[in-house]
Amino acid sequence: MRLLAGYPWVLYFLIMVPMLAQLVTMLILATTGMTRTATYSLNLVCNSLYACLAVGSVFLLGKALRSSDFHLATSRLHLFVADFKLRWSEVSGQEWRKYALAWCIMVVSALVSQALQAWIVEADSSVEEDSTKVVKHVIEALSAVSFATSSAVVMLAAYLQSHLLLGLDKRLDCWCCQVVRLCLSELGGNIGVQVTFLQQLGFGLWGFRV
Repeated sequence: MRLLAGYPWVLYFLIMVPMLAQLVTMLILATTGMTRTATYSLNLVCNSLYACLAVGSVFLLGKALRSSDFHLATSRLHLFVADFKLRWSEVSGQEWRKYALAWCIMVVSALVSQALQAWIVEADSSVEEDSTKVVKHVIEALSAVSFATSSAVVMLAAYLQSHLLLGLDKRLDCWCCQVVRLCLSELGGNIGVQVTFLQQLGFGLWGFRV
């Protein structure tokens, strides 16, 4: 959270450098004219979309984290955690593990798909030079790093939003329960008056409709 709020340029650097390096190596490979780059172009487009999404997430979430409304909400949340003695670290840890598992599944799926594509391309181009094969492997590695980094930033932004909303939602629930309990305790002695008032209101509505 501090990284997003105070040093977003670090995340921009981690997102953009692998993607730009992949683009440069693809241009180098395309200038040779010895191989087809359609598969690598598709990977670059997918990584570019994820990079744009990650950059947008960092920008918008960082802007929200620096706002006064956010600081007010988090200060209230911290008071709630301190007052009600919640095991917030346990709840937060469960949420964090869910997003970490989802990110691992995404990365493993992407790596398996890319490995199959590389194997197919390697089988179709067995007469290429060693330098061309090296450039291809570099592109594949940069593509994997770019996807892993961009998707990690996206999942981090999603986790932070879910983490904050979950905490504020629990605080709101407990606050509502506390308000209802106080109201019931204050009005408990006047329950007979309340029942009489409701009866009179019901009879009045019934008479009005008749």
